[in-house]
Amino acid sequence: MGIPLNWISEIRDMKEPACFVDIQKRGPFKLWEHTHLFKEIPGGVEMTDSVEYALPYGLLGQAINKFLIANKLKSIFDYRVEAIKKLFGEYR
Repeated sequence: MGIPLNWISEIRDMKEPACFVDIQKRGPFKLWEHTHLFKEIPGGVEMTDSVEYALPYGLLGQAINKFLIANKLKSIFDYRVEAIKKLFGEYR
């Protein structure tokens, strides 16, 4: 959104090859925990993301999330899905 942010994350709970979690150590969110799950399936690997996050600033943060952040995060992950399809193909 044109606002430079400093973001420090830490990878933890790595369980190769099944999953890992990255958490925000410093950045714009009050809480950020992004879990990456990998599951072997016939003909490939299924990847699933889940994100738990919270914004600071109480009710103001909730309003910002509702009208701006939630949609931005959805578009980022939608883009990621499409980029992965382009790189690896679509599972059929």
